Amino acid sequence: MIVPDTSGWTRVGETSNVDYFSIEPGLLAMVPHQGGIDGRETAQANSRFVNEYGRRAGRPIVLVSYFDGTASLDSAARKVYNDEADPTNVCGAALIGGSMLGRAIANVFLALVKPKGMVFRVFGNSSEALAWARRLYAAQHPDERASA
Repeated sequence: MIVPDTSGWTRVGETSNVDYFSIEPGLLAMVPHQGGIDGRETAQANSRFVNEYGRRAGRPIVLVSYFDGTASLDSAARKVYNDEADPTNVCGAALIGGSMLGRAIANVFLALVKPKGMVFRVFGNSSEALAWARRLYAAQHPDERASA
C-alpha cells in the first residue's frame, strides 16, 4: 500500500473523501481518505474540485491520483468521472495503486473511463508516476520549459 509523503506538498483542499495537494505547478495529487467509498455524490464533488483547480491554473493540469485507501469506486462514480472530465482543465492522470486492491480499482477505472482528450496511465509506485506526470505536463506546455 502506498501512502504518499505529502510533507513537501502544499495542501490545497479537500472533499468528503479526498485530500488534495499541489505537488508542484501543474501537478495535483488526489489522496483518498483511508477506506473511502466513491459514489456519484463524492465523484461530483471531486470532479468539481479538480476542474476548478485546473481552470484557476489557467492551463490543463496533470492529476496524480492515489487509489490505495479507496475501498470502492462504483459505476455511478465512474460515469461522473467520465462525463464531467474536462480536457481544458486536466490533460491527463497518473493512477497509482501499490496494493492489489488499489491496482485493481485503478485498472478497472482505466478500462471503463475514457474521457476524451486526456491521457491516463496506471503505475505501481509514486516515483514512476510522478516522472511520467512531469513529462506529460512538460509535453503539453512546452512554452513553460522554454521560459524556465
